[in-house]
Amino acid sequence: MYGGRTELVTLQFEKKLIGSIYDKFGEKTNIGKCGDEYFVAAEVQISPTFWSWLITFKGQMKLTAPDTVIAEYKEWLKDI
Repeated sequence: MYGGRTELVTLQFEKKLIGSIYDKFGEKTNIGKCGDEYFVAAEVQISPTFWSWLITFKGQMKLTAPDTVIAEYKEWLKDI
């Protein structure tokens, strides 16, 4: 997602966000389900654009891996 290094991340999200996942990563994206939550592994560019997209969902989508990217996200959130 624009201007950063590429990382494989895992996102956990609510069912109502499946359309947003397909919009961002394409309709052939493999989405998994665990209980009531859905998840996806996707390659993204780690950048303010990705962080901004993620924060748009107000806690309905969670970055779950890798730990290094989660730490970067937390630092970015502190800065704003």
